[in-house]
Amino acid sequence: MLKEIKPKKTYEQVAESLRNLIYNGQYKSGDKLPTLVQISEQMNVSKATVREALSALQANGLITVRHGEGYYVAQVDMDPFRRAMSGVMLLAEDLEQLVEVRLILEVGASRVAAVKRTAGDLGEMEELLTIMSQGTIDEVARADVHFHLAIAKASKNQVLHALLQTMAPIMQQSMLQSRTQQVEQWNLPLEHHAIYEAVFRQDPELAAMSMLQHLHSVMRHTMHR
Repeated sequence: MLKEIKPKKTYEQVAESLRNLIYNGQYKSGDKLPTLVQISEQMNVSKATVREALSALQANGLITVRHGEGYYVAQVDMDPFRRAMSGVMLLAEDLEQLVEVRLILEVGASRVAAVKRTAGDLGEMEELLTIMSQGTIDEVARADVHFHLAIAKASKNQVLHALLQTMAPIMQQSMLQSRTQQVEQWNLPLEHHAIYEAVFRQDPELAAMSMLQHLHSVMRHTMHR
């Protein structure tokens, strides 16, 4: 049965706008929000409406207030989540299942990262690409994993980043074993550079396709030796 659509109150619209800015990564954990007066002027609403919107966000745990300083985006504690996921990762003995999860997560992450990446994100990726082209086998394996974490970080999604962090030890071990046995047959820097170029150019579809091709390559080299 269809239900009546009720118009949102003004403060709810303000709260939703601020919530979206936080979820989209424009304001990150620990960032200070504009002042009540600034929000009121920018959104052309009363200060009372902004105060009500901020109170709603505070009640939801999304922001905190520091008396005499203003409103800040709340720090999200991801440690309990990481501990829980670490237990799940102990069950990931089947590398094929692990790579399938990575396909689901990282192809989408690359697409989003291409849109939301910052100059800082690109700089981090460039440093890791340099290590992958010049480093030892151990250094390359670590840089490989951190490159994928950098992509997740660039997507501005903390849950996604935390998920990949729990997978990192297994990813690094499988990568190290593959590199030890097949150094000449697998051009990792080239594959990662293709992902970087797409993210740099802010081409979401190319970034997703480059990551998809790379992870298919991971499947071939880690599971069909």
